[in-house]
Amino acid sequence: MNINEFLIVAFFFTGLGIAICLLAPIGFRLMKALYLFAFKHPKHLKKTKF
Repeated sequence: MNINEFLIVAFFFTGLGIAICLLAPIGFRLMKALYLFAFKHPKHLKKTKF
């Protein structure tokens, strides 16, 4: 493995790591929103909860 291949692989994984760090919170928020939307409680139960 020469230095050029190593640099390409290193930059690829660095970029992938940064992308995961940026997209994970957005994806998590989206999954949470979809989960809450799909499994919404009836309104009369929601009032007693808070």
